[in-house]
Amino acid sequence: MSIETINIHPRSGDYDIAVEGKADQIVMIIANAKGQRIVEDLWPDVEWARDAYFATYPGEWKFTHVRVTKMPPHIEATGIALAEAASDSLGFLVANSLQAFAEPRRVVHWVGEVPDVTANMYDAERGAEGRKRALELFVEFVPATRTVAGSA
Repeated sequence: MSIETINIHPRSGDYDIAVEGKADQIVMIIANAKGQRIVEDLWPDVEWARDAYFATYPGEWKFTHVRVTKMPPHIEATGIALAEAASDSLGFLVANSLQAFAEPRRVVHWVGEVPDVTANMYDAERGAEGRKRALELFVEFVPATRTVAGSA
């Protein structure tokens, strides 16, 4: 698997979907219209929103939050409990699941904390096997909440 670091602002046109792990098994997904269709095809219950943070983003970009409720069997087999998984690791799982359905290298995974954030793209497994594994990751829609630190 190769990793590429890119510009994290969506105006660059480098990607359609961005994923960022948050606390409590929650993953934020940011997407343009094309990316939103991919997310909705995989997880139809999501709802999209915009807030003041998105004032600098092109109008079509929106966000949603999902909670990872079950990891794929090949990950569970490692013995890592879902409740103990790092937020960046859960973001990685969501990014790779979405990349299995997106055009090559159109999903970015934000890793780290400000000011040390990187944006990584992965060559996720595509085709029937990649899509099968993507469908083994279970998530539920979680309405976004505002905290002192920002979106959940």
